[in-house]
Amino acid sequence: MDNIAFTVSSKSFKKNIKILEREANNLIKLGKEYLISFNIEKIELIHFYKNKNTPSLTLSNKTILAPSKLVKWLGVYFDSSLKFKDHRSIRTSLAKASFYRINRLANITIGLSPFAIRQLYLACVTSIADYGSILWWRINSPNKAIIRPL
Repeated sequence: MDNIAFTVSSKSFKKNIKILEREANNLIKLGKEYLISFNIEKIELIHFYKNKNTPSLTLSNKTILAPSKLVKWLGVYFDSSLKFKDHRSIRTSLAKASFYRINRLANITIGLSPFAIRQLYLACVTSIADYGSILWWRINSPNKAIIRPL
């Protein structure tokens, strides 16, 4: 199983942890019943709150999960304050690396045509840089209007 997320919201960390422990243990129990294995090492916990003293999660096999400051889910990096600074810097460095690889193909004498370079740039560099941008733009936008594609 891959890419499962539990989201809990309340005014109490203890209540959130209690609910998460119950649901995670129920899922692990169901997994054993239906012969589905979960990679416990890949489980991550993050609290979206600015408090430094956030509780850990304990699973049924006595594994303790400490909260992370940064979690990657479906290619988007979430930090505990939802500022997406780390996501932007990671995506920017990946886009730069892609740009430099394309740059090697753009030799004046024997390189690709400008049209082909532009297509590669749009397909590779901008798609890498823009990935997940709608999330951080939407969360950090002063105007909370929802933009829907036509």
